[in-house]
Amino acid sequence: MKAWKVLLGLGAGVLIIGLIVLLIGLALNDWSFSVDYEMKTFNSEQETTTLDLSLAAGEMDVVYYEGEHIEVSYPTSYKYGYEVSERNGTLTVEPKKHVGIWFGFGWNKIPAVTVKIPQGKVMDLKLDLSAGVAKVQAGEYGNVRVHLSAGWIDIAGTVVCNKFNASLSAGKLDVDRVECTDFDLHLSAGVALLDCVKCDDISVKLSAGTASVTVLGNKADYSISVDKSAGSCNVYNQTGMVAGKTIDVDLSAGSVSVEFTN
Repeated sequence: MKAWKVLLGLGAGVLIIGLIVLLIGLALNDWSFSVDYEMKTFNSEQETTTLDLSLAAGEMDVVYYEGEHIEVSYPTSYKYGYEVSERNGTLTVEPKKHVGIWFGFGWNKIPAVTVKIPQGKVMDLKLDLSAGVAKVQAGEYGNVRVHLSAGWIDIAGTVVCNKFNASLSAGKLDVDRVECTDFDLHLSAGVALLDCVKCDDISVKLSAGTASVTVLGNKADYSISVDKSAGSCNVYNQTGMVAGKTIDVDLSAGSVSVEFTN
C-alpha cells in the first residue's frame, strides 16, 4: 500500500477520535445537544392595525379564528426563540437573539409560531423571512408587504388587499390569488409564482430570478410597457383598450412570464 494511503487512513482515524472526544467533553461540561422549547402565548390587549412578523428559522402560520383578540403562540428556549410586543397599533413578532452555539443538527425541530387573527378583522401585514417557511391563510387585509432573504412564503386561497408589495433577495413566493388595487413585485433573485392576480396596476421588476404572473383578464385590455436589458420576457409593448389598466415590466436579467386568463 502506498504511503499516502496509509497517512490518509491514519489522519481520518485521528479526526474521528478527536471529534468523539470533543463531543464527550462538551457533554460532560453540560453542553446540550438538544433544545427544549417552552411554548408561550401572547394575547393582544391593544387595538392593533398592523402585524409586523419576522421569521429566521422554523415555521410561521398566520391563520384566522373565532376569538376576539390577536393571539400568538411561539417557542422560546435559552438558545433560540421569539419576542412579541405591541406598540402604537403594531404587533411585532421577531426572533430573539441567539445565545452561544446551537448544536441542532436537524433533529431539534423548532415548533411553529402561530399568529391567530379574529375573523373579520382587517389589518396591514408585513412579513419578513430570513429563512424558514411562512404560511398565510387567505383573507382580507389592508396593505400586504412581504420580503424574502431566503425561505418560502406560501399564501393559499384568495388574498384581498389594497396594495400588495413583494420583494425577494432569494427564496420562493407562492401565491394562489391576489385581488388588489396596486401590485408590485421586485426580484433581486429567487422565484415568484403568482397563480392569479386581479389588479389594474401591475409592476414587475427583476434584477435576476424567475417570475410567473397570471393576470385575471384580457391581454388586449392592458397597456404594457417592457424595459429589457437582458433575460427573457413573453410580453411586449402595447397600447391597451381600457384606460387605467397597466403592466410595467423592468427586466435586467432573469425570466418574466405574464399570462392572461382571457
